[in-house]
Amino acid sequence: MNINIKVTNFNLTPEVRRYLEGKLNRLSKKFLKALEEKGAITAQAEIARLTRHHQKGDIYYTELNLSLPGKILRAEGRAADILSAINEADSDLKRQVQRYRDVRSTLFKKGARLFKKLIRGI
Repeated sequence: MNINIKVTNFNLTPEVRRYLEGKLNRLSKKFLKALEEKGAITAQAEIARLTRHHQKGDIYYTELNLSLPGKILRAEGRAADILSAINEADSDLKRQVQRYRDVRSTLFKKGARLFKKLIRGI
C-alpha cells in the first residue's frame, strides 16, 4: 500500500509516523488482503494541529482517505492527543472498510446465484 502523509503546524515524529502506518497497514492486511496484493490501495493521511495558541479541547485533527477500486473512503478524527485523533479516524475507517467488503461479497454472491439459476434453466 502506498501511504502519503501530509503534516500541518507541527513536526511529525518517527513514533507517530510508525503508529499511523501500522494502523493503516493492519487495516489493509486484515480486511483488504487481495486488493493489497494487487497494489490497488492508496492511502492519504493529513495530520494537523488546528491552532498553536489553544491548550485544551480538540487540538489535533486527522483525516484518512483510502482509495479502493470504485470507492474512496474518508474518515476524520479530532482529539486533544494526536494518537487519540488517529485512533478515532482509524475506527471510523475500519467500519467503512468492513461495509465495503461486505457489499462487494454480497454482490458477488448475488451474481453467482443468478448465474447458477440461468445455468439450471438451460
